[in-house]
Amino acid sequence: WSFNFTLKRVPWWRPGFRFAEDNIEIRCRFYNTTTTETPDPNHPEYNYTVAAGQLKFDFVVSNWQWNIDKIKNFVDWLNVTHPELNITIPTYKTGLALWINMASIKLEDISAAENDIQNQQENVETKSQMQAATLNDQYYSVSTNETQKGQYERQLKLTNRFRERARIQFARRERTFAGFLEFVPWARLLNETGGTVKYVNVTASYIAAGHHLRLFLCYPYFGNHTLEHDPTIGLASAPTIPTLINPIMLAILIGATIAIAIAIASIKIRKKTVNIVNVQ
Repeated sequence: WSFNFTLKRVPWWRPGFRFAEDNIEIRCRFYNTTTTETPDPNHPEYNYTVAAGQLKFDFVVSNWQWNIDKIKNFVDWLNVTHPELNITIPTYKTGLALWINMASIKLEDISAAENDIQNQQENVETKSQMQAATLNDQYYSVSTNETQKGQYERQLKLTNRFRERARIQFARRERTFAGFLEFVPWARLLNETGGTVKYVNVTASYIAAGHHLRLFLCYPYFGNHTLEHDPTIGLASAPTIPTLINPIMLAILIGATIAIAIAIASIKIRKKTVNIVNVQ
């Protein structure tokens, strides 16, 4: 089962990001059996396994316009006219972040979730009942809103070994499905023909935001190449897709839980808590 989301229009109050229209895509797919994906057969060491019932998605960004590139001519002019300044702005000083909110709510608390999905992305976190998460097996409380206390995000410890994945899991509660998000600590850069240019490291940071977790996946400067990264969301010990959900419920699930918007860049069971991932 596969489907795509493409950013077609940015909010009117973000005109500076219009270049991103049609250039940000989330390609999603479900597998009914455990599958190992190798994005590039020429680099078989870069692969990952997707279990049955998990939602695998590729976050793809192309034609990104970097501020550091936009001011390059000005910086060059300054260095010519005022060589004593000796201004340099290294590319490692810039990057792109994917902002992900992880929340746990009752779907009955989302009014008209099936019919008014677009508006729900703005307030779904306020209804979250999430108490904690485990990040690479480390317990982390999210009850308080650290963003309002002037706290900084914490860096998630990652390993760059090919097959190692970082996992953020909703802390299990009684009769609650244990949802998770995981990702490999590398992303692929592609040229205009779709060939692999190289692989780059992915970093991550997180912070408690008041009954939900705010996660940032951070990508280094990738110039005019296309970036492709491959996170996965799912339920621990999930059954196969036909058992898990029917096509109508699947459509509701996907619409209610994944929304595409620009930033710096679920099974539906009534009266039970369901874990939700909202991509900003």
